[in-house]
Amino acid sequence: MLELKKRMLTLRAMVDQRLSRSLLAIMLAYFASKLLTVQAFADDGSSSFMKYADNSGSTGGDVIANAFAGFINPMTEIAAVILVIATIVCGMKIGASAMVGDPRTRMDALVGIMFIVVGGVVVIHAKQIVGMSGSIQTTGQ
Repeated sequence: MLELKKRMLTLRAMVDQRLSRSLLAIMLAYFASKLLTVQAFADDGSSSFMKYADNSGSTGGDVIANAFAGFINPMTEIAAVILVIATIVCGMKIGASAMVGDPRTRMDALVGIMFIVVGGVVVIHAKQIVGMSGSIQTTGQ
């Protein structure tokens, strides 16, 4: 009977320790989200695109910049949704590889997340990239 009581106390101490760690993690995440708030502003439409594009040409605007101005906003929205879905899939791969102990799948998922970060940077700066390509001068030879 004494042995059973000792095991119960040991088990209860382990459970209390794990609960206190998870409670600490939850509280830390909550206070970090309150203290480190980042404001993100959505794009106001395709009219703001022209501040990134060069429209100083003799015909009233650059052909490349004007061609991209019409569909760059929907394309960035679609790309953002794809990036979020890909991030969720890579996160599930990391979780599944941790459960079965497969380091190769974990590494593949981490490489996928790195590509998602690079893709996110490209999507965020798509308008600036198109604006830079619109200012490239070519010689008519």
